[in-house]
Amino acid sequence: MSGRRSIFKKTIQMGLSTLLSRMLGFGRELLMANYLGADGAADAFITAFRIPNSLRKIFAEGALSAALIPALVKTYRELGEREANALVSLTFIVIQIVLGIVCGAVSYYAPFVMHKTAPGFTAEALLYATNFVRILIFFILFISSSATLSAALQAMGRFFMPANSQVFLNITFISTLALVLYYKLSFTTFAYLILLNGLILLLMHIGAYAKAGGRLVLPTSLTWENFSGVMANFLPCLVTVGSLEINLYVDNIMASYLPAGSVSLIYYTSAFLRLPLGVVAVAFSTILLPSLTRVGLYAPKRLSYYLFEATKVLIWASLFATGLMIFFSKKLFLTFWLSEKFPLEKVLQAGQLLSIFALSLVFLSLNKILVTLFYARHDTWRPTVISLIGAIINTLCNFVFMQFWGVNGIAAATVISAATQTALFFYVLHSRYNILFYWVRFRSFIVRVIAQMLSATVIFFVLYKLIARFVSNFVGDSVGYFFTQSIGYWLWTLPLCAIVGAWLYVSRKRYGIRMYFID
Repeated sequence: MSGRRSIFKKTIQMGLSTLLSRMLGFGRELLMANYLGADGAADAFITAFRIPNSLRKIFAEGALSAALIPALVKTYRELGEREANALVSLTFIVIQIVLGIVCGAVSYYAPFVMHKTAPGFTAEALLYATNFVRILIFFILFISSSATLSAALQAMGRFFMPANSQVFLNITFISTLALVLYYKLSFTTFAYLILLNGLILLLMHIGAYAKAGGRLVLPTSLTWENFSGVMANFLPCLVTVGSLEINLYVDNIMASYLPAGSVSLIYYTSAFLRLPLGVVAVAFSTILLPSLTRVGLYAPKRLSYYLFEATKVLIWASLFATGLMIFFSKKLFLTFWLSEKFPLEKVLQAGQLLSIFALSLVFLSLNKILVTLFYARHDTWRPTVISLIGAIINTLCNFVFMQFWGVNGIAAATVISAATQTALFFYVLHSRYNILFYWVRFRSFIVRVIAQMLSATVIFFVLYKLIARFVSNFVGDSVGYFFTQSIGYWLWTLPLCAIVGAWLYVSRKRYGIRMYFID
């Protein structure tokens, strides 16, 4: 019971930190849209920034942690603190050397890299993107170092810095954007300031690691042996955990052939997926990984129960978030994004795109925990193969769908790819590791969840219509506009969402919905 409470408590803590981070991230994207716009130059900057930013998300939100944390947990338990510090030190140094070489190569061959990344760009846009990526690629050096230390802190049971690192990064990022907007600085200056943000984050992680008792230790022959195991797992993890980023990278290539601004639209809308995905799925899987690793070592049969209960939590939370994103998709961009650089046409496109992307949320959330279960069994290659299959399906669907639906077809391809990966993950876990899924109990759970969600939908719409009618009928034109078509709209809709969400939590047992990690 204490272990379950610890998981729930740490998940809530990390989820709240992630929520704060995503809210700050929303402010960051709003400022970026105001600064960059949605034209050819914006496409060039975003495409250049996507390369180190995608690597950041892969490192910071999965691959390095998935490979290093299980090894560190085992090392701390079996070999002691000194050997664990040596493993962290060796990983830190080797990854920095390798990434330093990669960054130098990307900078030197930047024209070739950008041509392959956005082959549909004009010559002018490619020139812009080339200049930007030569600066921005070095951002990953600072972030990868922070990710290594973050994994070490999680293995030590210290979650404050890992949970809040993105909060701190978004705060410095927003400060940077405010600076470049106020002084009307160039895109190139903005790129250099982004590097400064990465350095600040690294210094904060170094301080947190030192405070936790971590130190630089020379490796032994045993350290090299453990490190080889980490790398054997890390390389496939890059593909598996980064499957979403791989698909978005493919989306970027395809969108470069569409009208100017398509790349920017995909960037802005897909970013909204990271709010619920990060608050629930990423936080939950991050906290569960050390526990699942221990369960896999001492009681592997219990993994079936953990999978079933984790699936229930993710589906219950994701369905609610999906409905909200679809309902508010157009209002999000209308109230925040509408401007001279982001006209009404782009707002309507973005709303449609977000509605389609939202349909992938349940599958993407499940994939996070399913991949974590593979890692708990020290299996990294099978999820890698499945992720590659998903990337191939995404590419093929992109090619076909964009012929008919343009940028919306790219979002639809993401949904199909994510759903396919979910099905394959479940199948392989059962066939290879005999991890069972209690389908009869699951069907009963789904029926109860649907009944609760329908009730919540009725409550939401009744309250929404009543408040909207009150605002439109009893408030003056200018004030009414503020509360229905501007930022004031969120002053009453967000509390309404919170009330309905609280009702879902409180009423779950009335509907017979029981979840091990929440009850």
